[in-house]
Amino acid sequence: MFAAIFGGHSQYSGGGSNMQSSWFAGIFGSSSRNRPGHGDRDDWHKDKCDKDRWDKDRCDKDRWDKDDCSDRPKRWSASEVKDGKGQIDLGSNVLKFDEKDSSMKLENKQTGQTTSVWGDPHLKLPASQGGKDMMFRGPLTFRLDDKTRITLQTEQAKNNPNVTYTDKVTVTRGNQAYVVNGLSEQKKGDLTIERKHNGRELSKTTPTGYELREKQDGSGWISTDTGRAPTQEDLKRANA
Repeated sequence: MFAAIFGGHSQYSGGGSNMQSSWFAGIFGSSSRNRPGHGDRDDWHKDKCDKDRWDKDRCDKDRWDKDDCSDRPKRWSASEVKDGKGQIDLGSNVLKFDEKDSSMKLENKQTGQTTSVWGDPHLKLPASQGGKDMMFRGPLTFRLDDKTRITLQTEQAKNNPNVTYTDKVTVTRGNQAYVVNGLSEQKKGDLTIERKHNGRELSKTTPTGYELREKQDGSGWISTDTGRAPTQEDLKRANA
């Protein structure tokens, strides 16, 4: 029987090595490296989930379709800093910076809602939450619905220890990251926006401070501490 199957005179070997190879593949299966969902995951990740394009962990086989990955997060991008201004495009949101007033605007492209931070420093909620104006000392973190983390850190005013200005912004999601330095209006001409690839490490080492989480519909923010819209009293307690 084995001779009939494997022997050189078998009817299945009559077509040469190609026919025999095809017949063996039919019995034992084709190489796992040629089948979707099998083979070396590291090779697949390198081809489909390059670390510079998006977060490998978000392409886990239990959450994403390997053959289609159509829902993967878009790659972030940043503009060149010019005249003390710059911006970072996060896909569904855009961050705009201006060092002349230590400002950052967070614009939701889908809802059109804008959250602003400026000056010493003020926080203005989007119009959907009444556009309320509050003050904080920092740090302050915004967590977007897609897991992006935006943390503002402040520096003390040179002539008043009771006043601060936003000077650094750290933006992370997975290992994607951007770090903004020199946003404070106390010194002009030093604003920088730098791309990083150690987002997880930065998330661990950057202080969270008072945290706001984006509503699922993108219409505003809720405090992680209270589960309600942020208030000036919340910020005072957090910065005490």
